[in-house]
Amino acid sequence: MKVLFLIAWIAMITTCLGLEHQILRGKANNLVDSNLEMRVLSHGKGAKGKGMKGGKSKEPKSGKGKDSKSSPKSSKSSKSPKSSKSSKSPKSSKSSKTPKSSKSSKSPKSSKSSKSPKSSKSSKSPKSSKSSKSPKSSKSSKSPKSSKSSKSPKSSKSSKSPKSSKSSKGVKSSKSGKSSKSGKSCKGKVRGSECDNVETFDCKTKRRARLRQIATDISGPIAKDSPQDIALSWMIGDEGTDACKVEEVIERYALAIFYNTTNGQGWTNDDGWLSDFGVCDAWRGIICVNNRVEEINLERNNLIGTIPEEIGSISTIKSLNFFSNGLNDSLPARLGNLPLTFLDIESNSFSGILFTENFLMLADTLVKLRASRNTFSGTIPNRISDFTLLQEFWIGDNEFNGIIPDSISALVNLDSLILRRNKFEGRIPDSIGLLLSLEQILLDTNMLDGEIPTSLANLKNLQLMTLNNNTLVGEIPPGFKDLINLERFRAFDNKLVGKIPVLEQMTNLTSIQLHDNLLTGSVPDVSKNQKLSRLELSDNMLSGRIDDKGIFELPNLILLYLNGNQLSGDIPANFGASSNLEDLILDDNEFTGTIPTITGTSLQNIKRVTLQRNKFAGQVPESICDLRDAKSLFTKLVADCLPSEGVNVES
Repeated sequence: MKVLFLIAWIAMITTCLGLEHQILRGKANNLVDSNLEMRVLSHGKGAKGKGMKGGKSKEPKSGKGKDSKSSPKSSKSSKSPKSSKSSKSPKSSKSSKTPKSSKSSKSPKSSKSSKSPKSSKSSKSPKSSKSSKSPKSSKSSKSPKSSKSSKSPKSSKSSKSPKSSKSSKGVKSSKSGKSSKSGKSCKGKVRGSECDNVETFDCKTKRRARLRQIATDISGPIAKDSPQDIALSWMIGDEGTDACKVEEVIERYALAIFYNTTNGQGWTNDDGWLSDFGVCDAWRGIICVNNRVEEINLERNNLIGTIPEEIGSISTIKSLNFFSNGLNDSLPARLGNLPLTFLDIESNSFSGILFTENFLMLADTLVKLRASRNTFSGTIPNRISDFTLLQEFWIGDNEFNGIIPDSISALVNLDSLILRRNKFEGRIPDSIGLLLSLEQILLDTNMLDGEIPTSLANLKNLQLMTLNNNTLVGEIPPGFKDLINLERFRAFDNKLVGKIPVLEQMTNLTSIQLHDNLLTGSVPDVSKNQKLSRLELSDNMLSGRIDDKGIFELPNLILLYLNGNQLSGDIPANFGASSNLEDLILDDNEFTGTIPTITGTSLQNIKRVTLQRNKFAGQVPESICDLRDAKSLFTKLVADCLPSEGVNVES
């Protein structure tokens, strides 16, 4: 009796100590929360009690309970470290009411005395065993969510993972303890932050949509039956358009629009255009580098219409040549986006302001600008100085006005400056003399005034200078005699005075046109200018003789205009020696003496001879008058010839 009492007392003390210890651990580890799990420090053999089977634990041992028949060291039903025959509750033993854990369980949510609502057979919980009324689980305890060996997701006899066991089928974990869901690919319609919820195109299966998207990105909204719509429709039906190759699509689309806006069907030659061949393979006038369009060369091809903005979308274009066509309207703004080095739009019908903000964006790349013979207007901006790479600046035959800015002197690489036939006014800037690379300077037919800058004599590389048809005054700078490379010099129709500079050193001269000025002095000696073919000094106030100037000894002389001066003396006897002479214009002077006779081989190519209003003596030689009948190219003879069979003397 005393022994039984002692045993009961010990059991009671042990239970109390276990409860107290569990409470203290619960405060420290927050075990009251059923979602947390304790780490089991060691493994041991399970007890044969009716509670949860587990390994040996350092936790205080649980009491045996009234129905316990087993030793605390073993349990008949505990055979697998991951299974328990009697405990099938997912989180606790079926009848245990004690918070103590089983000997081998590593789950803090399972012990023999747990009061979990999912425990013992006698519990009213839907997950409890059927018949257990004992505070500890029995062998035959069956939970609705467990198999013969316990399948609790968070507790088993030897479980090492807080969320995994061999037979566990918990809601939040699979056999491997990982989620069974897998992320979707970003191909096609993608979702989630990984792909930013953006819909990407499959360029093959969604070809039509892809082509339309590229077109609208370039052109914006596309109106029905517009050149853009026609080009898009062509691409959609064109087998040669690969929607996956964006750069090629852009090229085909922009060029198709260009074809439509410039009357492509009326071109002189449109070979290959709008075919299914690549634009670099067979489209006439398209020149490619590394299979990308770099040049469009369609000069003299009867292009009529406008250049579309979309041309500016072909970002590799460096050269555009539309010389001598019927293109009109203003240049597209997007042209400024291109890395253009060469732009030839000469001889078209373009209009509007050329030097827009967008056009000025070409300053970093443009080398040659040919925009003459259009109807552009506006002024040359001071920012022209930004075009430091420019070698050719051709804007002649337009409607530009204002002054020629001094900032033009920054174009140090310029070799050709053509500003002719505009409405420029004011003086020729002295700073032009700093453009030492200049070979051509054409300033004629404007409203320029003032004197010719002496700084122009510094331009030793000049080959062509035209200053005619302005209101320039003063003398021709004497330093011009040093322009030894000059071939053609035109300064007619001004108000120039003084003497004609010495020409002896200018041995490359082929043409001198100084007529219609107020020049005085004598005709210069041209005997050293053997390349001279055209000498026009008419309508000035020149005087003196011409028989000692070597004029008629020039082998290449074609046109000689000395009329309207005050020249005197005899006509040289060898005046017929110039076999290439076509025009001999000597009227309105003060020549005297007789007109020399010419031989049958003289003046072989003569077309016009004027000798009237001079002071010749005697009669016009018959050999001169016979030129009318002998020369099929002869068009005009103005001399005092006798009538020949009723033919007018000025025939």
